[in-house]
Amino acid sequence: MGPTTSQPRLTGDWTGSFEGQLISSDQMSTNLQQGEGQHGERTNVDGTWSATVRLPPVPGAPTEVELTGTARGNAEGATVELSFTIDGFRDYFPEGCAIDLTGTFDATTLSGTWTTNDMCQPPAVDQGTITLMRQ
Repeated sequence: MGPTTSQPRLTGDWTGSFEGQLISSDQMSTNLQQGEGQHGERTNVDGTWSATVRLPPVPGAPTEVELTGTARGNAEGATVELSFTIDGFRDYFPEGCAIDLTGTFDATTLSGTWTTNDMCQPPAVDQGTITLMRQ
């Protein structure tokens, strides 16, 4: 039997960016904690996140806002599904609005695609890509 390689865990600090057609950020950071489990087994992931988010031009709205929230989801092998709830700027992001990420990760990079969930309302309905690097 040959040596086994263990899958890196999501636990730790990650920073990077997400890009959409309407909302984006070059300054996203998240701290994630991945639950214990056997290799290949689905495990829970929890954490917090923050970002300086650029918004599309909307009369009376700022061009950038600071957002924070919780991150919750699961990982299995090298794949991850996370929901980043958006706490703040309720005029734009209603209660329950979140960014849902589907992606992959390794020891250094977490990347994938995201879409806003059904609780988000225009002009905060968007989708795009995300790339985070382990710190």
